[in-house]
Amino acid sequence: MAQTIDTRQVPRRGRLRFHIRSIDRRRPWRWLAEGWHDYAAHPWQSVLYGALFVAAGWWLGYYALQRPVLLFGFLSGLLLITPLLATGLYEAARCRRCGEIPTIRGGLRMVGRKLGAILTIGAVLLIILIAWLRVSALLIALKFHVAGQSAAALSLGDMLQWHNLSWLTLYLLIGLAFAAAVFVTNNLSLPLMIDRDADAVTAMVASIRAVRENPGPMLRWAAIIVGLSLVGVATGFLGFLILFPLLGYATWHSYADLVAWDD
Repeated sequence: MAQTIDTRQVPRRGRLRFHIRSIDRRRPWRWLAEGWHDYAAHPWQSVLYGALFVAAGWWLGYYALQRPVLLFGFLSGLLLITPLLATGLYEAARCRRCGEIPTIRGGLRMVGRKLGAILTIGAVLLIILIAWLRVSALLIALKFHVAGQSAAALSLGDMLQWHNLSWLTLYLLIGLAFAAAVFVTNNLSLPLMIDRDADAVTAMVASIRAVRENPGPMLRWAAIIVGLSLVGVATGFLGFLILFPLLGYATWHSYADLVAWDD
């Protein structure tokens, strides 16, 4: 049964009332299709967002390659904070849905208006990122008996040995647990706050209830995001020229599909 979320805003805003729709398992593919339509409608703007994400990935990868032991942690950490980086894409998809023309300048103005809420979500994502990097370093230290500066001498080849398969599996599963925490708490949060004047807590609660009300479709959506992200990483981040804006637009459409406003 759909949940109704009732949150009291500042007096001039009144009360926000909305509920979570129930959807079928095929809907995530529709979100991707709608995201592709947004991409095709504004290809150069979309490519610009994708290029910025690729540049961030390359910069982080260059830094991490100097300490290969941190490569997995840093690259997966970048994916953890991706929802924050896609804020401009959410605004672009919102504009197009409302019949407006999305612009980079409009996206920057939106960030200025919603800066407080965005920073709150950013702080949550940063805490999760720092926790994951700490856990990642701890797992490596316990397995290979290295820490601090001595860990820099450990190569990826040492980590990817066949006899380390059980440890590597555990490492990836724990990483997926952190990614799941980000997805469950933030799959709708930023699009919702961009669209309406909801606070960060309400937006995260809406994200959690969207997963609870639609576990099958949201699990499929999470699997699609992970799968496409792996494709992007496997292509040396070049695939994110298309995949990053595509997933950003599709995330907006997931919000528009899942959240029904009572007003």
